Amino acid sequence: MWFEQELDINQTKSSKEKETLYKIIRLSSILTKVTDKFLVKYGITESQYKILELLASANKKGMTQVEISEKLLVNRSNITGLIDRLEKNGFVVRSSSQKDRRINIIKLKEKARKTLASLSEPYLNEVADIMKFINKDEIKTLSYLLNKIEKHFEKENLKKQ
Repeated sequence: MWFEQELDINQTKSSKEKETLYKIIRLSSILTKVTDKFLVKYGITESQYKILELLASANKKGMTQVEISEKLLVNRSNITGLIDRLEKNGFVVRSSSQKDRRINIIKLKEKARKTLASLSEPYLNEVADIMKFINKDEIKTLSYLLNKIEKHFEKENLKKQ
C-alpha cells in the first residue's frame, strides 16, 4: 500500500480502511499547508482564517473562546494561542464577559473585516484552483462522504458526553 511504502512501514496486515484514513489525515495536512501559503499574503494562517470567518458570522456580538473552540474542534489551549496572535496583530479584541469575568468575548476589529472583504474573492478563486481537477459530480460525492463520516463522529461524541 502507498502509505506503507511512503512511511516505510513493514506490516503484513493492512486494510483499505486504514489506507483511506491515512490519506484523509495526510490530505488535511497538505491542504492546510497550501492554504497557509496562500493566506500568508494576508498576514494570517488557515486556522486564524477559520476563526475570523466564524467571528464574522457571529456579527458584532462576538463569541467566547469556548464557543470558538467547540465550533472549530480545536482544544482550548490552542485557541488561546491563536487568539493571542490575532489580537497582537490587530484582528480581534478580547474582553471579559459582563456576566462572568473568567469568560473572554472575542470580537472582530475593523482590520479583520477589511482583510476578510479583500480576501473573499481571491480565496474562492484559490479554492477553485485547488479543486479544479475534480468535476462537480465528484465534488458532490466527496462532500457527501465526508459529511457522512463527520455526522457519524458527531453522533458518537454526543453519546459519550
